Formats: sequence, C-alpha cells, structure tokens
Amino acid sequence: PFCVEINCGDPGDLINGWKQKEDPVNPYSLGSSILFRCNPDMLLVGNTSTVCQADGTWRFPPPKCMAPCVAPTVSGGTIKGVRPSETIQHGHTISVECEGEFEPNSNIPATCKNGTWTYIPSCVPAGCKELPHHPKNGYVVVPRSDHGSLARFFCLDGYVLEGESFTECRYGTWTGKIPTCKEVFCPFPGQVPNGKVLLIGFMGVYNYRPYVSKVPNDRQIMYECNKGFYMDLRGPTGATCVHGIWRPVEKPLCLPLRHPELPETKKKRRKRSVEADLDTRPALSTANVRRKRSNSRRTRHKGKGPRSCSKDSSLLDALLKEKETKNKTLFNLATLL
Repeated sequence: PFCVEINCGDPGDLINGWKQKEDPVNPYSLGSSILFRCNPDMLLVGNTSTVCQADGTWRFPPPKCMAPCVAPTVSGGTIKGVRPSETIQHGHTISVECEGEFEPNSNIPATCKNGTWTYIPSCVPAGCKELPHHPKNGYVVVPRSDHGSLARFFCLDGYVLEGESFTECRYGTWTGKIPTCKEVFCPFPGQVPNGKVLLIGFMGVYNYRPYVSKVPNDRQIMYECNKGFYMDLRGPTGATCVHGIWRPVEKPLCLPLRHPELPETKKKRRKRSVEADLDTRPALSTANVRRKRSNSRRTRHKGKGPRSCSKDSSLLDALLKEKETKNKTLFNLATLL
C-alpha cells in the first residue's frame, strides 16, 4: 500500500469578491484555511472562511457577495430616512412618503435583492377611498376606484335619471353632483271604440278614467268590449306600464256580434206560415150552408110521382162534419210544427 496526500481542491470562485489563502504553497492540503472577502459595499452572505477536512472536503462552501441598491428618486414624495441616490444594502427595505393628492403605488415596502429592487416605489395620483353616494331609488356601479376610474349611476325600474350618469375619481375625490331618480308614470292609453279600459288594482278591477293621469310602473290594464261586441283575437287583451309607456302599444278592436238563427225561430216562422194559410182558405159561411140546404131541399127524387124538396138534413150534417174535420186536421198540423 501507499499513502496519498489529502487535497480538498479549489472551493470555487467568489463572485464580487476574492479568496485569501493562508498557505500559499499548499493552499488546499489537509488543515489549510481559506478566507473569503467581498468587494467594497458588498454584503457577504455565508461563512467568511473554510478549512480542508480529512475526508477531502471543505467544511463550508464559498459565501455570496450581494450587491447593494441605489435609492430611487421619487416624484411627488420622498424615501423615508434615505437621501436620494444613497446606497442601500442587500435585504434592506424602503418606504415612500407622498405629498398632497398623491399616494404610494404600493403599501408593501420595496426590498433590495442583490442590487435590484423588488419594485420601484413611486407616488401616483390618489384613488378614491370611498364609493360615490347613490341617488335615492337608484344605485351606482364602481368597477375600480383608482385615479381616473369612472362610476355609473342607475335608477330602479319606474324611475328615470336626471343629471350626469357618470362620475370620475380625481385625486381621491369623485367629481360632479349626484343625479336624481325621478318616478315616471303612464298616461291614459286612450279610449277603445265600442269598449272600455279597466285598471287592475290591489283590491280589484276598476274603470280607467282619463283623469287618472299617473299610473306607476308595473301596473296593468285590461280591455273589455261593450255588450253586443266581441274582441278581435288578433289584438292584445291588456297592457303593462313599462318605464312610462303602455306595452304593447296597440289596442284591440271591438267588432259587432252577429247572432246565428236559432232552430226555435225557424219553427215559429213555419207556424206563422201555416196560420196564414188557414186565414186565406175560403170559410164555410152560414150563407153557404143555407145555400147548400136549399139546394138539398130542391133535390128531385128519381122515380114515379111528383118531384119535391127533401126535408132530409143529411147534406148539411155532412158539410158541417167535413168542415170540423178539416179544422181539427189543420190545428193538429200547426201544433206539430
């Protein structure tokens, strides 16, 4: 066997610094030490020295030399406790103080990390800390509240906006005046020829008169035709007050009724026709009866002997019976019709 000298080798470069060797002849042999140094204004992060161990490794790795940051110049404000362009060590933080209508662009302090700030602090125009007041019977929509942002005003259904609909955030204050929301009403929709307009209320339905000039939003009306008229199905049966206008705008048509002829009416007409026929038939008057009697008495009998009028009343009885039979037949016929 043979023995080999322990050598830990070069521990590596030190960026923004240098290594100081205690043994210039055998700087990496067992027990040798190396000192670490950073350039001016640099911050050494880690161990300042290391030693070569028996297992051939260095006890500590090389440290890091971290660069400082330069304090920024802030327009409209200053850095707390720091002069402009002053050097700030790695890991230190700074905060900004702004003047008047300005505010810091962030509430988080800026940190120096190896020569670079996590963000550049500055002063920007102040945003609005409170929402703008909304109008009565309305509301406001605010997407953002920083400087230059716009908010918009709206009214509830049945109200109309009077004034500016937008307001702008300028240096922490909302500009302009708050608008108002004015209630709108629907006027009388007009008469329906041969019909009427009914207003639907909370307690029932009422006749809508022209003097009722203010009907609020969402109220409803219905149309109705007068007696003897019917509503054309192609038109609307009612309307709703929507933002001061009756919707739909069109009104229905009331058309006259045309009644169909009932079967009973036809039966009565046929009965009247039968009665008229009876009235136009020649009646068997008393004079006719007497004439027939006289004729019957003058009837001559065939055969021998002198001719003479028969006192037999059979002819008269037959005529009267015939008339009575005909009258009963016509009466029964009329009753059936």
